[in-house]
Amino acid sequence: MGRVIFLSALLLLSACTGVSPKVDTYVLSDTLIMKPDENAQKGMRVVVKALHFPEYLSRPHIVVRQGENQLQLSEFQRWGESLSSGFLRVFNANLGHYGLLAYKQGRLRKEPVDYQLQLEVAQFEVNTQNQAWLKLRWVLLNAKGKILLVQNEQLFVSVLAADFKAKVLAQSQLIAQLAQRIAEKIVEHNKSRSA
Repeated sequence: MGRVIFLSALLLLSACTGVSPKVDTYVLSDTLIMKPDENAQKGMRVVVKALHFPEYLSRPHIVVRQGENQLQLSEFQRWGESLSSGFLRVFNANLGHYGLLAYKQGRLRKEPVDYQLQLEVAQFEVNTQNQAWLKLRWVLLNAKGKILLVQNEQLFVSVLAADFKAKVLAQSQLIAQLAQRIAEKIVEHNKSRSA
């Protein structure tokens, strides 16, 4: 009997000292795909009025799409910040490359805004074709809240390696593409308004 208790205690002790797998943590980064237009209007203020993500992306695990209705939550690959915070941080930085001062609504700012943006993300993950995929609807409004443009976008970037570092880099590049498209529309609208 004493031998059974000793072996059970030894087994329990060895289970407690086991090494758990390492958790890798990632953040989105500011990656500029194309050089901005040197003639872009500088100093326009853009406030991101709303940014919405689906619930399945509101978790620390990095999500990989396995099929139309199947997702894989990566237990040991996680975001270092909320995905919505990282997305907004990188998006605003990328808009800055085009001369636009972008910030989230709610920050204490006394300057008037030129444009408002609403972003509603439907999907933002890597799919089974090894592509980072961003599907969203964005709305551009003037300073008074009048809708100027509603756009549905689906953007893809190839993931160049099988590791999560490459997947996160591709997702960062998607945000840069989105910022470029929106910046071009804002500059285009501003020029037509000035003409």
